Amino acid sequence: MNNPTWKFAAVFILGILLGLAGGAWGLRFFMDHRGPKDPTQFFLKKLDRELKLTSDQKPKVAEILNARKAEMDKLQDDTRPKFEAIRKNGLAQIRILLTVDQAAKFDAMVQKWEKRRAEKGLPPGPPPDGRR
Repeated sequence: MNNPTWKFAAVFILGILLGLAGGAWGLRFFMDHRGPKDPTQFFLKKLDRELKLTSDQKPKVAEILNARKAEMDKLQDDTRPKFEAIRKNGLAQIRILLTVDQAAKFDAMVQKWEKRRAEKGLPPGPPPDGRR
């Protein structure tokens, strides 16, 4: 029992177990506190918290927010084809200016952007923050 190797192994295993437990707790905390995914619900909660909406006001505000969201979604769906045409035209114009090597890299970049956006359920195009 006085073997230092055994003590080291016990402390090491205890450290791993505590790290796993802390990581699991941190992930759960993050997932529970990141807020609602629906922006209308987020905004409604913010309005309720900041303005202290009455029980009469809350459903009416929710109805207004949901109706506006539906209108905005329709507008976005209606304009997406035009946006897509402008985006593709811009990419094609840029590609024309590039050398063969640059064009190959550019095509790979565009493909990577498209894949990332598809995975996130976003419309095609480069990342909005300019990351690669």
